[in-house]
Amino acid sequence: MNRRFVHETRVGALILMASVIFVVAIFSIGRHQKIFGQKVRYKIIFSNISGLNKGDAVMLNGLIVGNVDRIQFPKNMSRPGIEVVISVQKNVETRIREDSKASIASLSLIATRFVNVTIGSPSSPILPPGSYIRAVRSSGLNAVLESSNKVMGNIDVLAINLQKILNNVSEGKGLLGNLLTQPNPEFQKTLLNMERTTGQLQELVLNARHGKGALGYLLTDTVRVQQTVRNLQQASRRLNNLSKKLENSKTLMGRMLNDPKYGKEITQNVAEILRSLKNITAKIDTGKGTLGALVNDPEVYWGMRDAIYGVESNRFLRWFLPKTRKTGEAVRKEMQKRHRQTP
Repeated sequence: MNRRFVHETRVGALILMASVIFVVAIFSIGRHQKIFGQKVRYKIIFSNISGLNKGDAVMLNGLIVGNVDRIQFPKNMSRPGIEVVISVQKNVETRIREDSKASIASLSLIATRFVNVTIGSPSSPILPPGSYIRAVRSSGLNAVLESSNKVMGNIDVLAINLQKILNNVSEGKGLLGNLLTQPNPEFQKTLLNMERTTGQLQELVLNARHGKGALGYLLTDTVRVQQTVRNLQQASRRLNNLSKKLENSKTLMGRMLNDPKYGKEITQNVAEILRSLKNITAKIDTGKGTLGALVNDPEVYWGMRDAIYGVESNRFLRWFLPKTRKTGEAVRKEMQKRHRQTP
């Protein structure tokens, strides 16, 4: 009887201790997960849940505030994707606004997924419970994994294409295969031309290094190059000054360039002068007129020469001509003086 009592007492104590531990654990987990607090629910439509499961955490800017309550297809068939219902603490509902965004993220390659919701801006209205939070494409590790999958797919395609190319080359197919397995004379000529071109380029570089040729002159004789540059700068400045003068309508050339009417008038005058000179030279060539006679008739020249000798040999004429010249100069000066005094 005593043994049975002791045994039952031990069993009862063990059950009691286990119950206490269980209750404490439940309350501890509940306090951590906020199981016993008031919750509000929101809905999110994701195009791909990326391995998200019911019960996974929900974070608000990285802080755990709830968990995934349900994952299901939308009742409305017009909504593509997967509907995720999240349950979050009621005391954070004022931070979920209409401009809040939800995404699926992961902390590592093997860690479980979680839903991350961003805090909305204070100027945006509060999103009522039961509403849809706008989903955005996953960032961070998920995006890296998705992009890496695409890259790996592209690498696979590239590897297959390279394998095909190598097979064709080894079998002598295609241009590259023919060149490697059956080199023709044209290809050999091309190689020889490339070799000659390379040699010529090498010779050109060596000459340039030793100051030979125009390129070597430019690279080695810096003093002359600088002088040439200065001369070019001076010539450029002079051309600039000349262009400015031509643009100025006060100069003759500038007025001719900028005033079409004046330029046309000058051109006509020059043309008339040239025509007159042409007529004069024509008369001179044909012996017409005094100048034509002087040029074409030697008797006129010798007659004038004899007259000059005669004047120089006559004493009276040598005295009379200078006196007459002085008298003429005095008369000319008197007439000029009267002309200036006339109003």
